Amino acid sequence: NPGSTILQEILASGHEIANHGTTDTTPAILQPAQFARHFQEAHDRITDLIQQPIRWYRPGRGLYNRAMVDHIRLTPGYESLVALASMIPFDTLRPLSTPNLNTWYLARFIFPGAIFVMHGGSMERCVQTAQALPTLLNLIDRQGFRVVTLSDLYDSLATDGPAPDPSGPDPSGPEPSDSPTAETPAAPPPPHPHPPLEPPNRPPA
Repeated sequence: NPGSTILQEILASGHEIANHGTTDTTPAILQPAQFARHFQEAHDRITDLIQQPIRWYRPGRGLYNRAMVDHIRLTPGYESLVALASMIPFDTLRPLSTPNLNTWYLARFIFPGAIFVMHGGSMERCVQTAQALPTLLNLIDRQGFRVVTLSDLYDSLATDGPAPDPSGPDPSGPEPSDSPTAETPAAPPPPHPHPPLEPPNRPPA
């Protein structure tokens, strides 16, 4: 909206802004030229407003293909990986999604390096996310973790983590194919030095 300062306020609060395209669509089914417009228009609008580079692209529905990744790799400033989640978000599905159920579900995926996706896009979803976050953030804090931006997480792994085994699997996930590739739930979390606090065993009513 003209005159809005929301993006500057987001950055000033320590968050990171990335590219999700011009609309919340399924870019993996677009033709390459259509995806390029979807990607570039959002990039131009955002960078014009925030006056800083963007590192990440989050594909709609968590679906991506080889042409999309190839385009992103050729765009200066962007990482060559798409931003995916450690879980399959369902907070856009009505009437399944509720704040309590979203919190219960996301709490199953609290582990080092977990990446959560929570949605806005409508007033109803924004309210649900805002209501779910305090309990979720408290659970994360009680288990000894802290919330960081995707770039902070990625940079910490690149500088502090062990060198990847060249004979082992690619830690970035499966190489994209010409057909859409989907994000999948994370593998079981790695061992934790202290038993984490368990979320409720049953979803809330």
